Amino acid sequence: MNFGYVKFIRPQHPTLRQWIKGYYVQQSNQEDFHTSLTFYQNITTTISVYKDSATTSSGRYRQQRFQAGKGFSALLVGLVDKYQQVEFFGPIDRLGIVFYPLGINHFLRQPLGDLLKRHYSFFDCYEDAFTTFLPAVYAADKLEQKRDLLDDFFLHRFQAPDLPLLFKAVELLTTSDEELKVQVLAAKLGVSRRTLLRRFKKYLGYSVEEY
Repeated sequence: MNFGYVKFIRPQHPTLRQWIKGYYVQQSNQEDFHTSLTFYQNITTTISVYKDSATTSSGRYRQQRFQAGKGFSALLVGLVDKYQQVEFFGPIDRLGIVFYPLGINHFLRQPLGDLLKRHYSFFDCYEDAFTTFLPAVYAADKLEQKRDLLDDFFLHRFQAPDLPLLFKAVELLTTSDEELKVQVLAAKLGVSRRTLLRRFKKYLGYSVEEY
């Protein structure tokens, strides 16, 4: 299947490498370009930026169709129910930023859970990005140039939220040989079940059981 031109690169700055898994581009200038991708439930969070693409969806199915002159739009993907199928029609110019678990919270002014909807949400938290930053990124010829611009953009928005409880919770959930029940996990962390559930949903989007 033809996915167009697809390339992935990691951030160069060591601070960003802790929280951002990488940047990728997907491009095709073919008028008859058509492909389909299935994304399965995942613990990463992604900002997908599209140039001249209209979004429509129904449940787990989403369609991206070329629309000349539409400009930039961004989707936040991080709360997938089992899977999501995305179908692309026409030329595509897509930029993705993939964050590790809890990573995106280091670059937002509000918790991730406040922004997420099931499967995807429209994303506009970076006020000047569409008019000043994204045109420069899309104009850069080489992937390394795009990476450097993205690194600079996210470094200027970096913050250090106080999330040690959740980092420990994620570590326990992803390394344990057994399926940890919420009450057991809360006891291991020394917090109430209610506190764990509330903070998990607030900063990760998923419930503990979904995660």
